[in-house]
Amino acid sequence: FYGFGVNGGLLRYQTNSSSDDHVFYAGLSPTTSRELLRIKGNGLVGIGANDPQYRLDVDNRIRVRSGGDNNNSAGIWLNRTDNTALQSFLGINQGNVGFYGVPFGWGLEMNTTTGNVGIGNSAPNAPLQFAADTRNRKIVLWQTTNNDHQFYGFGVNGFTLRYQTGATTDDHVFFAGTGANTSNELFRIKGNGALGINGNTGQPGQVLRSNGNNAAASWMDSEFDRTILISGNGNTLTDGDGQIGGVVPGLSHTFTLAGNAKVLVQFNISATALPCAFCGNSFTWVDIRINGTRAAWFRNNIANNNTSMVTGSQLLQLGAGTHTLTIFADASGPDVQFGGPTFTNNMIVQIIPQ
Repeated sequence: FYGFGVNGGLLRYQTNSSSDDHVFYAGLSPTTSRELLRIKGNGLVGIGANDPQYRLDVDNRIRVRSGGDNNNSAGIWLNRTDNTALQSFLGINQGNVGFYGVPFGWGLEMNTTTGNVGIGNSAPNAPLQFAADTRNRKIVLWQTTNNDHQFYGFGVNGFTLRYQTGATTDDHVFFAGTGANTSNELFRIKGNGALGINGNTGQPGQVLRSNGNNAAASWMDSEFDRTILISGNGNTLTDGDGQIGGVVPGLSHTFTLAGNAKVLVQFNISATALPCAFCGNSFTWVDIRINGTRAAWFRNNIANNNTSMVTGSQLLQLGAGTHTLTIFADASGPDVQFGGPTFTNNMIVQIIPQ
């Protein structure tokens, strides 16, 4: 039947079957009415909607009012899937609208005056602002493994903005678009620390050179690296009759040339003829050697129990590749000590690219 009844503690509104609806109307004219609310026989409710598809189906907007303070602000609570507890809240927090999670708290919020969005930040001062904390993972664009290191993204450490890739085989690369389907690579930081400009990582020892506002930077041999002072390491080399000499400690330098170059080598070595009763002079030979081969040699006489400075220079012509320069010392007669406590042996290498 259609009608009313009274059961214990309730007023009963009755339709004949579950295919029938309860509908509330408001008159518009002597011949028409407007539907306000419909409760379908299956329990679905429509407000302004005569065919509700959900428990509550509303046509047009809904307004949720505040209860008067921030603990009763306008919003909607959502239960856990198993309905055992509250899980999240969508609503107003002071001057923000946002999402609240249990037990995390407020996560994503937007300031309704400025439009600024905060993530873990209830007072964002930029279009997007994160919580003021330090962590490796602030933004993750791609995750290799769920940890603080194997991901592509950004983080903040102490006084450090962190750019992260997932492995040392991955690179940081900057591009500029050249069209709808292509981009040019501008700058690359490889996972091993090497730098690349326009796909070129240069040669060891080279530096980047600016080519002005309208041209890309390029690699070149460093103006500063062309003249190099190599100091001995403080150790000494002693040689005399029956010995074969050796490299003066510390006076060795390996370098790489991108092309042909002239290399000027100068050296200064302290040589002391050690005391020997009734002995004559000592004789020294000092070589400039390139890749183990003598390029030039210098001979000197030193009176017994005296110190002499052995110096020399040579201009070499070298081709592209890796080269090793050494200063090799040998002596005959009474023993000679190359180097000592009062003088540091040294070598100056000047590279002049051709």
